[in-house]
Amino acid sequence: MAKKRSPHPRKSVQKTPPLSRRRQLFLVAALVPVTVGLFLFIASWFEFTLFGTPESQTLAGALLALGGFALANAIQGLWRLAAGWLLIGVAIWLAVSATQPELRWVAGAIGAVGFGLILASFVARYREVRKQSG
Repeated sequence: MAKKRSPHPRKSVQKTPPLSRRRQLFLVAALVPVTVGLFLFIASWFEFTLFGTPESQTLAGALLALGGFALANAIQGLWRLAAGWLLIGVAIWLAVSATQPELRWVAGAIGAVGFGLILASFVARYREVRKQSG
């Protein structure tokens, strides 16, 4: 059976300009906290504790991973995504370390703003790609 083709040819998606060699090295270096954070986070699930309690190791791993995501996005100039990841990290830290219940509501609000920023970035990027491709 023949393939169906659109009557309109698709436009190619514009590629972002390549990063400089220095920014590429920083981007690779940003993978270190992400990798270490994920290792600490997952290791605590299997009761493999390198430092402190499993709870503190889980928190440290999550914050390292989120900080690495924020750093990688900042290096690429994706400021909205970087701010979103940082706000989620702040919200997690505040929710865990808060002694007053009111601060947990503040942490929830900060996390919601961070999630909103990340979601807005993904939606904007989706629309941009969709607009360019057809």
